[in-house]
Amino acid sequence: MRRIKEIGWIAFVLAMIILIRTVNVDASGEPPADPDEVWVMIFEDSIANPEEFRLPLGDALEGGFMINRSVTDGVYRLTMQSSEGKYNVTTLPNFVIPIGYRTRIETAVRMPAFDPYVCSGITFAEKGGSFFDFLICSDRTYALYQNSAGNWTELIPFTPFTSVDPGELISAGILIREGWADFSIGGEVVDTYKVGDTDGYVGFFAQPISDKLTTIDISRLRVEVSPERSSGTVRLASGVPDGIARSLRMLSLKGRIDHTDGQVFPIGDMTLTLANLGYFTQENFNHPAEDVLLQAKIHFKSAYERPDFAKAGCGFMIRARDAYNYVQLMMALDGTVYLKGVRNGSEVPIANYSYASWSVEGQAELALIATGAKMTVMYNGRVLGTVQDATWIMEGDAGLSVFSGTNFEYGQSCEFTDILYFVFSQG
Repeated sequence: MRRIKEIGWIAFVLAMIILIRTVNVDASGEPPADPDEVWVMIFEDSIANPEEFRLPLGDALEGGFMINRSVTDGVYRLTMQSSEGKYNVTTLPNFVIPIGYRTRIETAVRMPAFDPYVCSGITFAEKGGSFFDFLICSDRTYALYQNSAGNWTELIPFTPFTSVDPGELISAGILIREGWADFSIGGEVVDTYKVGDTDGYVGFFAQPISDKLTTIDISRLRVEVSPERSSGTVRLASGVPDGIARSLRMLSLKGRIDHTDGQVFPIGDMTLTLANLGYFTQENFNHPAEDVLLQAKIHFKSAYERPDFAKAGCGFMIRARDAYNYVQLMMALDGTVYLKGVRNGSEVPIANYSYASWSVEGQAELALIATGAKMTVMYNGRVLGTVQDATWIMEGDAGLSVFSGTNFEYGQSCEFTDILYFVFSQG
């Protein structure tokens, strides 16, 4: 097991960085891709060598929570049971990540397929009992929570992922840089969040959700650090609100946009209603643009319990040249997001994305991004999909839309809050 002891590990890292920069080659003899970004491994457990394994082992019982830690079948196995849904955090001994370092954390875990329900993941920035948890659960969802002295705050809601089959080994990682944490599952970036300073301990999180005996296998944990740099891979203009900064960073990391330069135009909250079955109405911003990001939190509600679900909902329009030419996005009550173009009065379907089951009332954050011929739809911070060849109208107004699925009372209500209208700068 390669491990740096507590005394002098920061000095070792700095010495290694100086050496690597001086020689300017990596271990394979090839020049590094970025000579200004050097990563040094500071923790990597060799589970295959139990004699050198130093993470906690054995049984523990505390407040109704039972856990056994062992090295079995080449994995670090946690066998747990709790009648009250309690959790366990196992931090790496003698390793504190200081301020001023980028951090890369990688792990691989195996959990039961759906049942018993359990959540595992990575704990980071643990200081005085407060920490962040990147949770990965057996129902193939992930989330980000912050624990501040026992008080839990949801930062990223539980979101499904499909890159790994149920019951299979899940590789997960966190890349922390410039105050942002970028999260990946199965080698794919799934989310990002602004977390600020993340100095502190790193470790594992485990929580059986049911009262059944539950097992989690951990086959890898690796921690690397690199000195922080002032210029990041994703540059965001100053003054961009955090809500839209997260969307821009996510889009950039996934390669859905080419740059993040632009300007936010403030739009006040609006509520639109319409009781006219099969029709829609729109509220324009009177600010024409070509490349835009339009995002809002939407609370939708139908006055009738059995509306035409596929034609009732809330959404946006962009690149509206006139009443007969525009692009339209609708989050319908049937659980589908519909993206379409209207050209000379004729509808041109572009893409449909399923986001949830049908409902007559709910709320979500919706975003539509258009850059050139590329259009992306996001739902609650998650990229639903990108269309590459939306080549018709290239400039026009933007606005909000309500689609009525009933004539009953007020019809369909759409309450738009935290509206962010970002216009990309032209190259």
